Amino acid sequence: MGKRNINHIFSPYRRDTKGQFAVIFALSALPLLAITTLALDINNAERIRVKLAASLDNAALAAVLDQTLTQQERKDFAADYFWQFHDSQDPIEFSVLSVDDESIKLQAQAKVATTLGGAFSYDNIEVAEVAASRLTKGRVVCMLALDPEGKHSFEVSRGASFDADTCAVQVNSTHVEAAAVHNGGTASAQGFCITGGATGQYHPFANTECSTIVDPYQYRRIPAPSNCIDPAILQETLDHWHAEVFEPYSYIDADEIV
Repeated sequence: MGKRNINHIFSPYRRDTKGQFAVIFALSALPLLAITTLALDINNAERIRVKLAASLDNAALAAVLDQTLTQQERKDFAADYFWQFHDSQDPIEFSVLSVDDESIKLQAQAKVATTLGGAFSYDNIEVAEVAASRLTKGRVVCMLALDPEGKHSFEVSRGASFDADTCAVQVNSTHVEAAAVHNGGTASAQGFCITGGATGQYHPFANTECSTIVDPYQYRRIPAPSNCIDPAILQETLDHWHAEVFEPYSYIDADEIV
């Protein structure tokens, strides 16, 4: 068969372009499928990573808050707490990296199976997280002045004495005279933390390089007003007390009192 005859046979196919989109789609389907499944796999791996991080944080915090535990008990407690958030059959490896009386460091790793597995040469996606928690024993604030700019937000004067040796004072005001101890007043506390300036004598000295503290009650709802004590019970108690204390003296003749 000559070359001319071969060209004659295939010439109709060269001119016929119908169905070419199907061929192009078939050729591009595999890469599109790979990209789509990879995106889904990465999203699923990220979801599991976030869950690992949250459960590790919760377990580490819970383990250090209980100061009655020994170090081995702390490790066991952290593991039990962690597995509350995960099925023990999941492909997750949990380990305690370090532990002492006031701190713990945890790690978790997971192999997230992919959708198509070995079809694209990756059977799983590995994710890992580490969380650590340490118990800090800071000062307890028993007086918090929230005014951000007020003068004399904390003030002790006219011979008054302020004593809070077991807790600290926090003043959020940035005023140059945010706190003042004067006119014979005295102030003693475990610590004085003042954002603005302070005048007068403090024991110990006032730290004026402090940051502000957010109002811990800013999101608390004020409860609806109500009677703290049942009026009827209060009246009965007062009547009984009046009868016991005052009535015996009402029968005493004034002439009998010397």
